[in-house]
Amino acid sequence: MLLNPIEIIKITWKIYTENFKLFARVTVWGLLPATALAVVALANQLLGVAFYNYGLLLYLAFSALSAIILIWIQLVLLRLVNGSVTHQTINLKETKSLAWHDIVSYFWVSVLTSVVVAIGFLAFIIPGVIFGIWFAFATTIFAVYHVKGRAALSQSKALVTGRWWKVFLRVVIPYGLYVLVIAGATILIELVLGAPNGFKELQTYTGPWWSSIAEAIPSLLFLPLGSAVLVTVLHDLEAHKNETPVTPTPPTP
Repeated sequence: MLLNPIEIIKITWKIYTENFKLFARVTVWGLLPATALAVVALANQLLGVAFYNYGLLLYLAFSALSAIILIWIQLVLLRLVNGSVTHQTINLKETKSLAWHDIVSYFWVSVLTSVVVAIGFLAFIIPGVIFGIWFAFATTIFAVYHVKGRAALSQSKALVTGRWWKVFLRVVIPYGLYVLVIAGATILIELVLGAPNGFKELQTYTGPWWSSIAEAIPSLLFLPLGSAVLVTVLHDLEAHKNETPVTPTPPTP
C-alpha cells in the first residue's frame, strides 16, 4: 500500500530536519543573485532615470543567473535527498560538480515537461492537470537515474498510470502545505522589513528594493521539502508498481 499524504509529510519533514545543514550549504547559493537583484533595485531607486538602462541590463543578467543557479540547486537537492532516502553516502562536493555537468540535460527534461503540460492547459485545463501529474517525476527520474529526454517523461507516466488520483493527492497535499508555509513566511518577512518605513515601500508599484531577498529566503529555506516529496513518492511508487491499482486513472485527454 502506498504511503498516505500524512506519512509523506512526516517522512519529508524528517529528511529535511536531519539534513538541514547539508541542504543549507546548497540553497545558500540562491541568495547571491537575489542579493544582486536587490542591489540593482536599490541603485535604481537612488539614481533614478540615470541608472535605468544599466539597471535593466543588470536586472536581466542577474535574473538569468538566478534561473541557472536555481536549476543547479534543484538538481543537487534531488540527489542529496535521494541519498538520504536510499541510505547512500553522498559526497557533496562531487554531487555539486556533477550537477553542473548534467544541468543542460536536466533543463531539457524540465523544458519538455513544461511544454507538454502547457499544451495540455492550452487545450483545456483538465488535460494540463493530468499531464502535470503524469510527468511530475520526469526531472526527478533524470536526477536519480540519469534517464534523459522523452524517456524520463515516459518512465514517469508509466509509474503514475493506473494510480493517478492516488499520486495526485500524495503530491498536491504536501506541496500545498509547503506552499502555504512559504507564503506565510514571505509575508512575515515583508511585514518585519516594511514596518520601520510604515509599509510605504510595500504600497509602491515596483515594491521595496529588498523584495527579491524577502522572497528568496523562505523559498530557498523550504525548497528541499519539495525535492523530498518527489523523491519519496517516486521510490514509493516504484516499490509498489506491481500492485493492482484500485483507483482508475482519469480518462485520457
